[in-house]
Amino acid sequence: MAEALYLMDADSLKGNSLEKALSLIDPARREKALRYVKESDTRLSVAASLLLTLLKGKGLKVTKTGKPYFEDGPRFCLSHSGHYSCLYASEEDVGVDIQKVDHKDYEYVKACFCEEERKGIDGPESFALAWAKKEACAKCEGLGLLDPKKQSLRHIEEGVYEYEGKAYRVEAFLWKGYAIAMAKKGQGEFPKPTLVETNEFF
Repeated sequence: MAEALYLMDADSLKGNSLEKALSLIDPARREKALRYVKESDTRLSVAASLLLTLLKGKGLKVTKTGKPYFEDGPRFCLSHSGHYSCLYASEEDVGVDIQKVDHKDYEYVKACFCEEERKGIDGPESFALAWAKKEACAKCEGLGLLDPKKQSLRHIEEGVYEYEGKAYRVEAFLWKGYAIAMAKKGQGEFPKPTLVETNEFF
């Protein structure tokens, strides 16, 4: 399949739309979504699960580190922040992260990035982009950021970064007040974002 980056506004899932969406997603994902206390978190989880149905994969499983995958289907990575959920799909392992640009987050720059990384961070937007890049690389390996300051991201050349001793191709951009980053080890162009509406499902 061709690589794809899908995004969905989770706020479009309210009332009857949320109930319909819950009936369409994987049972285990539905159970997970309903465990959230806040409905906004439930909507984000359901939106991500709805996007997964676009891939038509079979046998949804979860790794020991918590990353979902299909036994038979394309590789993918999920992320959500603010009002949006996103899905990056490919034939190879990929990572994606979306971060809402928030002025409060910038206050934690010293706690999240080493001195070398901080040289390129001068405000909330560059903070969100830097964090998304690092998170996308970690998720490409099916891992999370347990100690982000020590798990540094080193810029090697245009579009290429080193994370935990491995090289990744990374593309990051700002979109509607959000920072989005995609990471992979293979070649080829990165996909453009596609906004998916609820009427594509019901």
